[in-house]
Amino acid sequence: MVQLVIYAIHCTAMLALIAIAVMQVRHLSLRLSLAQLAALLRLDIAYSWSALITLISGFIIWLTGSELPGNLLSQPLFLAKLILFAGVALVSTYPSMTFLKLKNGALMSRMSISPAVIFVVKLEVAMLSVLMLLALAPRIL
Repeated sequence: MVQLVIYAIHCTAMLALIAIAVMQVRHLSLRLSLAQLAALLRLDIAYSWSALITLISGFIIWLTGSELPGNLLSQPLFLAKLILFAGVALVSTYPSMTFLKLKNGALMSRMSISPAVIFVVKLEVAMLSVLMLLALAPRIL
C-alpha cells in the first residue's frame, strides 16, 4: 500500500513538472514585465520542488521495487529514463539562472529575454513528454 502511495506521488509530481513547464511557456515572451517575471520565478520554484519530489520518490521506488537496483540499470528503457531526466535537469538550469539574473536587475518595466530561453523551456516540455511516454511504454507494450 505504501509503495502505491509513493508511486502516485511520483506520477503526480511528474505530471506537475510537465504542467509547470507548459505554464512557463505561456508566460514567456521576448519582453517580460515585472509581473510576468514574478510569475515565472514562482513557477520556477514550483518546478524545482516538483523535480525534487519526482527524484526522491523515484529513488524510493527504485530501491524498494521488486527488482534489484542493479538489474534495473541493465534495462535500456530505465537507463534512457535516467539519462533523459538528468538531461532535463541540466537543461532547466539555463532558464532558472536567466530568471534569477533578471530578478537581480529588475529595475525596468520591461526586460528583454533571449529567444534561446524560450526555446529551452519548450525543449524541456518536449523532453518531459518523451520521459513520460518512456515511463508508460512498459505498461502499453
